[in-house]
Amino acid sequence: MRKRRANRNAVQSDGGKRSTTLQRSAFTETDFVADTLPRWRLNRRLATSTGRAPFRPAVRSNLEDAMSFRKNPARDARTPHNQVSDLAYRLWEARSRPFGSPDADWHLAERLVNDYRLESPFDEFLRKATAVLNGPSIAQGLRDDAEYARVIEERRYVIDVLDRVEMLAYAHSRLNALSGLYRDAEAQMDGTKRESREEPLTWEVPDEIVWQRDCRALEGRVLVAFVYYEMTSLAHMLRALRVSIPKGELEYLVKARDKFMAHPVFGSRVRNAHSAMSIPRVGLLHAHAIYGDEVDPALIDHYNGPFAPKNAADRARLRDENERLILSSKRHCDFLADERSRLKAFGIREPNLEGSLNEMAKLLLSSAFPEIERIAAQPIPSRR
Repeated sequence: MRKRRANRNAVQSDGGKRSTTLQRSAFTETDFVADTLPRWRLNRRLATSTGRAPFRPAVRSNLEDAMSFRKNPARDARTPHNQVSDLAYRLWEARSRPFGSPDADWHLAERLVNDYRLESPFDEFLRKATAVLNGPSIAQGLRDDAEYARVIEERRYVIDVLDRVEMLAYAHSRLNALSGLYRDAEAQMDGTKRESREEPLTWEVPDEIVWQRDCRALEGRVLVAFVYYEMTSLAHMLRALRVSIPKGELEYLVKARDKFMAHPVFGSRVRNAHSAMSIPRVGLLHAHAIYGDEVDPALIDHYNGPFAPKNAADRARLRDENERLILSSKRHCDFLADERSRLKAFGIREPNLEGSLNEMAKLLLSSAFPEIERIAAQPIPSRR
């Protein structure tokens, strides 16, 4: 059992009714193999288990650079209840129709349907880009290896872009689900805690319950760090497609990530790895990775000394200067001593994660997709 004081480790979050919990459930091993392995590798695995020689498909060229984004909840005309009912029946059949446990199949189907129907702002772009890339035109009878290489390399580049966007779409959905899962873990802690001391007020909470809550928080931190990395990578990749990042929250996230997460400088302002966490009632769990006001009184006095802010307006002005420094082209290692001191004294705000993801999704659809269409429409030279 872990003892916890009542006034420690309190998590700030907005009140209200807890959002619906969306949990991911693992598919069966057969589904996983069939969904992820190439056909020839799947045949080899089946041959190993059956003793028969594997089917060997004809040698294929690189012309088939296909994407496989298949998630499209709008394509299903059934109501969510009917979708859950149908899936639960299929799951029950897959378990050889046992008696006495209908709730297990229903609850699993409900989680799978909720998870599948949870959309991200990237889904429309992924569906459109996947469609145009899966229908290449072939220029028959042309022997031009240089042109073939150029076209294939450009197609592979945009496919890499789509791979990264698909991972961002998953991270968005998972962070959305984690917000409810974290709240549920907190509720379980409240329901299982037991007072062990009156003065100071101390509770005992089962370690297993605390571990569950901490795992949700750690998963959120990992996913947020991943989102920051991939968003910055995508911003750099889009430049090759002649797409520039407009001023806004996305630009701020990219610049802040480059300066503090990717290139930290010893003795300067660094990210706060154990900073605050936003847990909205509806939205993404956001484990703050950059923001972190100083809380040590001695350090606050030491850092504030050279600037001598007189009031809140002075502090706000100095904080705005920090944000302009982040948005500048100056590298972190080139910051002046007084700029580093100002960053330590007044900090910087955490980027708006959900706002940045929405900006990236709109940018991909409005500016990157036309360029992807142009690349996908290029005929691919073929010797045959």
